[in-house]
Amino acid sequence: MKKFFMLASSILFVAATAFANPPHFIKASYDKDRQEINISVEHVVNDPSGHFVKEVIISRGGQVMAKKEFDFQTSRRQQTMPPIKFAAQDGDEISIKAICNVKGEYETKISVK
Repeated sequence: MKKFFMLASSILFVAATAFANPPHFIKASYDKDRQEINISVEHVVNDPSGHFVKEVIISRGGQVMAKKEFDFQTSRRQQTMPPIKFAAQDGDEISIKAICNVKGEYETKISVK
């Protein structure tokens, strides 16, 4: 009976993590006039209060410019966030990383133009 319980628990754990998906796309744009970045993270989930983007990290030249943490996701489809202000120049490369609270992460880079 104990072996059956252990096997069933293992199967449920594997099944639960199989349905856990990382963020899969980041839409980001930098507005030079306003000196702010606009970000939305695509992350499809069934329960945005239990499975969500827990953190978004914005870096430039290896230096963290901003870090936002979340306790839930704004919708079942994506995490949206208010604009984040910081100065950037033409040619700057900005890195945006989104981290899921269950499994995985996604990172993208944009260039300021």
